[in-house]
Amino acid sequence: MGSALKLDAETLHALEKVARRAGKTPESLARTAVREFVEDYWDMLEVKRRARSRGKTIPWSEVKKQLGLVR
Repeated sequence: MGSALKLDAETLHALEKVARRAGKTPESLARTAVREFVEDYWDMLEVKRRARSRGKTIPWSEVKKQLGLVR
């Protein structure tokens, strides 16, 4: 499914400038930015849902240990 995203001139100019400096096309840069935003948004919604459910929490120290972040 393709769709067009309309940007105002100032935003489009900034996107093109950043894309040139990054060596990417404006389209690929915008696609990546939108994808990351959507993923972050869904993560935020999941955090809010879990906070409302008041389920069992895991201490931060345990999370770090499970992820191998503790030496």
